[in-house]
Amino acid sequence: DGFMYPYSTDETPGPEGLDLQIFPNPVVSEFNMALYVDRDSELQIEFVNTLGQMMYRDVLGLNPGSQTLYFGGDVVNQAMPRSGIYFINLYLDGKFAGVKKIVKQ
Repeated sequence: DGFMYPYSTDETPGPEGLDLQIFPNPVVSEFNMALYVDRDSELQIEFVNTLGQMMYRDVLGLNPGSQTLYFGGDVVNQAMPRSGIYFINLYLDGKFAGVKKIVKQ
């Protein structure tokens, strides 16, 4: 496996067992993350700015099936304090599961 710079593409394919969408994107003050997992899982999310600085991190326990996670103004303001592009690094059960690009208006 060669090293791939993680931000060279807009979206990475979803990992085995995780299907995830973010809406609305661009984000104004809140957003939802709709996802599906096929088993009990632990999802770690890290918001990173374009300088590679971690702005926010959380670990969530997920039940199997479809669910929508809500991120309100408090999280958005901490994770994305300014307008611009951010990246969400996703880890499922401790394994890197991909990157999603998110835009804050």
